Amino acid sequence: GAFVDVLTFGFLFFIVAYAFAVGGHLLFSQELDEFVTINSSARTMLRAVFGESLFQRLIDAAGLSGYFYLLSWLIVSKTILLNVVISILHDAYQGVLAHEIQHPSLTVYMKITQELARRKKEIEDFAEREDDEVQGKKSGKRRMMLRQDSQHDDTKRRLGWVPTEERDWAPSFPFGKDGASPDTKKPG
Repeated sequence: GAFVDVLTFGFLFFIVAYAFAVGGHLLFSQELDEFVTINSSARTMLRAVFGESLFQRLIDAAGLSGYFYLLSWLIVSKTILLNVVISILHDAYQGVLAHEIQHPSLTVYMKITQELARRKKEIEDFAEREDDEVQGKKSGKRRMMLRQDSQHDDTKRRLGWVPTEERDWAPSFPFGKDGASPDTKKPG
């Protein structure tokens, strides 16, 4: 998995960095103190990766070869580091994608359409029960009152179809005369 990939990257980066450190030691050990030993050369190259600027000192000491050496080290090291980051992100994305294909999760759109389908079915069931109740009353059959069905009452309440006398907030007196609004005047 990921540990093997990081280990492979570490080994590759070590080989490339060691090659540049040896090259820097061989090329610049006479001109700059930073390249006297292979270890100090490796530390100098690592500091360059993290932003310490050696360009001016290398150009002054070694000329154009120092500039191209440091530029090539920075390009190679940054390219390797970026490739590793991209590889890790790609592997993580592939893992998430494979999991999503095997176990798809519901999107917001799918959740909304499922809720709308459930509500549509509730409304259809409610209308069917209302029709059955009306048909039952017409034919003289005894049926349970719709209010006694707790599941159906819950559906009615959620849909806002509860009769006024069953609502907790319904007033116990009419507004104005004959249930009209107090500001309504009958022509007269």
